[in-house]
Amino acid sequence: MRRCVVSIIGLAALWVAAGAVRAEAPLPAETIPYADSVSLAEYVRLLDEMQVFQQRIRAADFDGAAALARAVAERVPELSPGHEMGFLAAALGGRPDAAVACLERLAESYFIYPEIYANLLPVVERLADPAQRQRLREAVAECFQRRAFRLHHALVRGANGRQILVEMMYLHHAAGDEAGALRSLEAVAVFDGPFARNFLRRSTWRDPAAARAVEERLDAKRRAWSGAVEERMDGVVRVAAAVQAMSAALPLTPVTDWPGHVARWIPAALAATDKAAYYEALAGMVHALGDNHTRVLFPDDVAAACGDCGLGIRPVGERFLVERVDDPALTDRVRPGDEITAVDGRAPAEHLARNSWRFPWVEHAALRPAGYARRRLAADLLAGPAGTMVQVTVRTPDSTTAALTLRRDRPLRCAPAAPDEPLVTAREVAPGVWRIRIPRFEGGDVYAAFREAIAPIDPDRTRGLILDLRDNPGGNSAYGDAIFAHFIDTPCPSYRLDYTPVFAPTKINGHHGRLRLYSEGPSIQPAAGPRFGCPVVLLVSELTASAAEDFVCLFRDQGRALLVGRPTAGGTGNGHYVDLPGGGMLRVGLNVSLAYSWRGLKPDVSLEPSPADLAAGRDAELARALELLPAAAPAGP
Repeated sequence: MRRCVVSIIGLAALWVAAGAVRAEAPLPAETIPYADSVSLAEYVRLLDEMQVFQQRIRAADFDGAAALARAVAERVPELSPGHEMGFLAAALGGRPDAAVACLERLAESYFIYPEIYANLLPVVERLADPAQRQRLREAVAECFQRRAFRLHHALVRGANGRQILVEMMYLHHAAGDEAGALRSLEAVAVFDGPFARNFLRRSTWRDPAAARAVEERLDAKRRAWSGAVEERMDGVVRVAAAVQAMSAALPLTPVTDWPGHVARWIPAALAATDKAAYYEALAGMVHALGDNHTRVLFPDDVAAACGDCGLGIRPVGERFLVERVDDPALTDRVRPGDEITAVDGRAPAEHLARNSWRFPWVEHAALRPAGYARRRLAADLLAGPAGTMVQVTVRTPDSTTAALTLRRDRPLRCAPAAPDEPLVTAREVAPGVWRIRIPRFEGGDVYAAFREAIAPIDPDRTRGLILDLRDNPGGNSAYGDAIFAHFIDTPCPSYRLDYTPVFAPTKINGHHGRLRLYSEGPSIQPAAGPRFGCPVVLLVSELTASAAEDFVCLFRDQGRALLVGRPTAGGTGNGHYVDLPGGGMLRVGLNVSLAYSWRGLKPDVSLEPSPADLAAGRDAELARALELLPAAAPAGP
C-alpha cells in the first residue's frame, strides 16, 4: 500500500506540474478559442448582437430582427445564433417559409447555447394562425430528429463527448423524450454533477417520480465516501485543475507557484484519518489563496458533527464581545457586552491560532482581508464537536469575571441573517428618516420586496434614508442594480473595474462570464418611480460582501451616499462548482473586483460598537448615521 501511495503522489505531482501553464496576463481575446470553433472575441460580439436582437423582438421590430439575424448568419454560417435568431424573427413575423429554412440550417450548425431547444416550441405555440402553428411544429420536430442523428454520429466519430452529452440532454428534454434526457443527464453528472443536478431541479418533468429517482441516485453517488487513496487523489486533482483553469484570483494571490503548492498539500490529504481531516487539508490548500469566493465547501455531515453554544460573538479591537444571546437558557448567565477572555483556558486569539487548521476555523482563517477573517472566526469562537463541553471565562463591562461550562448543542450558524428574516424591511427611525434593512440579495425577489417596503415612503417628505447592509453577504447583483435605479436621475454603469481572466461559456448569464478587463458594465437606467433625491447613508461591516459590495460601489462611485461602519468583506465572483468525494464541493470564483477584492471598501466614518453599546442594546452605528445624514446630501452636478 505504501508503494502505491508513493506512486500516486509522484504521478499527481507530475500531473499538477505539467498542467496547463497559466499566463501571467490574459491572452488577447482573438487567441482564446472556445471548443475549437469560435474565438472569444466572436463570442462576445455575438452576446452583444443577441441583446440587440432581443430588444428588437420586444419592440415587435421583426424586420429589424430578421436583418440582424441574416447579418450574423452570413458572418458565421457555421454557428447557431444567426439561425436561431432568424427562426424566431421569421416565426413571429409571420414568414413560415423563412422559419423552416432557418431550422434546416440550425440542425447542421454548431450550437453555442443548447438552451435554445427549450425556446423553439413555445414560440411556435404563440402563433395565432393554426396552419402556421402546425407546420412549424412539424418542422421543429424534424429539426430535432436531424440534430439527434447528427449528434449520435459525431459521438461515434469521437467528437467532444462532454459537449455533445450536454446538448443531447437539452435536446431530449425539449423533444419530450424524458427517458433520453435523464440518461444523458446521468452521463453529464459524471463530469459536471452540479450542472446536471441544477438542470434536473429547475426543469419540469411529466414523470416526476423518474426524475426523483435519478436525483436520489446522483445524490447517493455524490455523498459516497470510501476513503480510498484513489478517491482522495481524485479530489485533489479536481481541485488543482479547477483552480488553475478558472480561478480569477490565482494570478493576484500570494501563492505564486500553484502546482508546487498543491504538491506540498498532497501528503496531508492522503494521510488524513477521516473525511473531516481530508476536507481540512483541501481547505488549507485552497484557502491559502485568500479569496473568500474560492472555497472548499464541507460536506453536510461534517458540518452537522460540529456544534455551537448559542452566543453571537464579534471582535471589537483586540477583544471578543458577546453581541447577542441566542439560547434563552443562557440569558441569566451571559449578556451582550460581556467579553470572552478565555476558551478552554487559553486566550481567544491563542485558541483560534491553535485550531486554525481545523473545521470550522479553517474555512476563514487564511482569507483576506484580515478584518473579514477575524469577524467570521469570532462567530465560531466556541464551536467544536457537537454535544461536547467548553470552558469559557467571561468578563462583564464592570470587570466582574465568571467561569462557565457551556454545551455545544446548537448547530453552527452559517449566515449572518436569520433564514426567516424578511427580504427587505423599512422603519421610520426619526421624523422623515427611514431605515431600510436589506439582509441579502437572494432567497426571493428582493427587488419586489424593496418596492413593497418603500410603498409607504413619500420621497417628497423624506429627509433621509439609511440603508442597512451590515449583515448582507451578497447574492444577485441585479437586485442591487434595480434598487439603485431609484436613487439616480441619469444613467450610470452597473459595475467598474471587473476582472475575469478566464472564459467559461457555461457560466455566462447576461454580462457575467465575459472577459472584462478594467471595464464598465451596461448602464442602469433611472427607475420610473419613486425616486429618492434625499441624503443617503449606507451602514456596512466586515460581513457586507459580494453583490452587497457591488451595491455599495454604485452609491460610492456616483457620490450618492456616505458609508458608516467597518470595512467590507472584500470578495466577489460568480462561482463554478466542482463535486468532491464524500459530498463536499469546491467553489471557484470566476471574477474579481479590482475596486475592492481582498481589501474591502473603507467607510467614510469608521465606527464599531463599544461594550456599553452592546450591553445597552444601543445601535451606535445607526445613531451616528442619523447624525451624519445632512452631510450625505447628493453631490451637485
